[in-house]
Amino acid sequence: MKHMDHFERLGLPRDPRPCPVQLEKAYLQKSRETHPDLQRGRGNGVDREYDLHLEESAALNEAYRVLSRPWERFAYLVELYDPGVLERTKKLSPEFLMEAMEMGEAIEEARGDPKKERAIATELQEKIVKTRERIADLLKVPNQAEEAAILLHQSHYLRRALETLQRSEDRVPL
Repeated sequence: MKHMDHFERLGLPRDPRPCPVQLEKAYLQKSRETHPDLQRGRGNGVDREYDLHLEESAALNEAYRVLSRPWERFAYLVELYDPGVLERTKKLSPEFLMEAMEMGEAIEEARGDPKKERAIATELQEKIVKTRERIADLLKVPNQAEEAAILLHQSHYLRRALETLQRSEDRVPL
């Protein structure tokens, strides 16, 4: 089986913002072409042919899963453009880490105050959206993968803080 990246496998351009309808359409079309049960009997009946279709179908499913999830797609693209960049950029700046720590403290201080929790959640959601848009803009060209990788690492902190906050909002007071 020829090695293809996820975009090639689906017949799509390397786009950080693929059209969800086109992505699904490409996936369904390729699925019909490669699904082992639909291909059985089309070849010479040798099990190896079935196994190849099974491998292709699994690779296709993985490609669709990754490309249909923005954060996974971004991580995939940065590694595609610059292999190893996520590992090389793991160490974040002290300034960002201080900001993340202050955000955690603000979340702890806001616990039990729905108004403050909503305000922090809104701020985090806005930062996450801006970060996601910036990453997508950077990934339009391969030479921006390092900056995109740094933002991707930062987004983990922001998303985790929002999840923590949302979990505290979901708690029912005793």
